[in-house]
Amino acid sequence: MYLVHFGQVANLPATVAPAASPTAVVMSPEAVVSAFYGWYLDSMGDRSSDDFVNPLVEGLYRDSEFLSAGFVARIDAEVANRGRPGGGDPILLAQDVPESVAVQEASVNGDEATAVLLRYWGGNPEPSPLVVHLRRENGRWLIDDVTPFEVPAAESVVPQPLAPTAGMDTVHRYVRGSRPDAIFAYLVQRDGVWLIDDVSTTELYPPTTETPEGTVQLFYGWYTAAVLRQFEDDTMRADYHDSDLLTDDYKQYLDELIAEAEAENPEMGLHYDPLLCAQDVPAFVVPDQAFIDGETALVTARTSFQNQVLLLDLRLEGDDGWKISDITCVHGTEATVRAFYAWYLGYIGDRLP
Repeated sequence: MYLVHFGQVANLPATVAPAASPTAVVMSPEAVVSAFYGWYLDSMGDRSSDDFVNPLVEGLYRDSEFLSAGFVARIDAEVANRGRPGGGDPILLAQDVPESVAVQEASVNGDEATAVLLRYWGGNPEPSPLVVHLRRENGRWLIDDVTPFEVPAAESVVPQPLAPTAGMDTVHRYVRGSRPDAIFAYLVQRDGVWLIDDVSTTELYPPTTETPEGTVQLFYGWYTAAVLRQFEDDTMRADYHDSDLLTDDYKQYLDELIAEAEAENPEMGLHYDPLLCAQDVPAFVVPDQAFIDGETALVTARTSFQNQVLLLDLRLEGDDGWKISDITCVHGTEATVRAFYAWYLGYIGDRLP
């Protein structure tokens, strides 16, 4: 696997050799992907300074020897339509820039190959994958397309026994499919091996605005799916204005936050999604028990990203039920303390007589 961080290529493991030069005539599919994305990230310069360069806007990708003519033409078409809602970088399949990428070993089938590219984002140790498609033309591998990563179909996966957990006879885990929807897989232990005993779409809480937890589930179930569809189809749009699960004053706050960021840096704008507190889409967002105080509530929610916690304020608005009035990204001492007590008060409140 090649690890690329702004043009630096490391050999991981030693059995895969890095490209001797990005201008080499014959390169492996992995080396082509590594060299191209290393150059692509490096060409942007310092993203936090005035030296930042957008290679899409400047058309730098047209000069790369690692892209097929057909792929360049498709990028040209997408760049020409960037004014449409939901657009993103067709090379990174994202609206932001990863800090680094890693290229896994390619799968070669004749004159076609695919390689999984892992994108690493700031503050998140879990990468998000995409698939780079290559075609061999005149003896050279060229990048011909980039598509979202999809989990293989069930019939192509060889089942493997899971390691048992000491002292437990039954366990349930979240399982992610090719879309960011959470389902529950229930497992039982048989002769020291964990086996799937049942699969259910049962929610942790009823999806209803009659409870704060239900509102959180409803909102993130819609929003994460909408954002993913936006990356897959740039005619779709994930617009928080369309949700009636957010209060009007919170929508106004988001408008002002995004406008201020775009005014300060028109090229980058707000570098993360304030509703997800991340630059990528989690597989799931799961609420904890709410702490309710009259017509206000606090809910902590956990995502598929390691150690990520969101803190949500909700308000009861008459017959419309509970609505989200604020979302706090839990970073720093104050937010962490507030999130802990929100979780703890909700936890013990559910257990008080």
